[in-house]
Amino acid sequence: MVREQKHRLPIDCYCGQVVIAFTVCLELRHADFVDDDATTEIIQKLLDMSGKYSCEVAAWCFMPDHLHVILRGLTERSHLWMATTAFKQTTGFWLAKHRPHLKWQKDFYDHVIEDEENLETQIQYILDNPVRAGLVENWMQYPRIGGTMVETLR
Repeated sequence: MVREQKHRLPIDCYCGQVVIAFTVCLELRHADFVDDDATTEIIQKLLDMSGKYSCEVAAWCFMPDHLHVILRGLTERSHLWMATTAFKQTTGFWLAKHRPHLKWQKDFYDHVIEDEENLETQIQYILDNPVRAGLVENWMQYPRIGGTMVETLR
């Protein structure tokens, strides 16, 4: 029996006015994730759960088999881990009903973004993801990118 490792960050790292980059992958890295209906529905659920837990979605990018998200806590009561797990749960239910062959991986990747300079670097990394994957020549051509900080860069 394989024992699962505990999450690497203490839960209080996700609370308050912090900024964290998350990557949520599809199980088995299925590459048929992205379509307009799924994107619209899943982003709405991301915005709903972020608002519920007092977070701002600074940036997001749908790739064919994963999703990048940068959340920023807006108040001392913000809880980015709860927002992300609630998002995965609600979208998991939606996927089960509308895309039954797709499931999220059990966990997600994340890291704390320490300062504004690092935040800009992380946002640019997310924006350039479709370029690195050969999907577009310029990130502005990619239709499945958004977020409050991304809109100021367009």
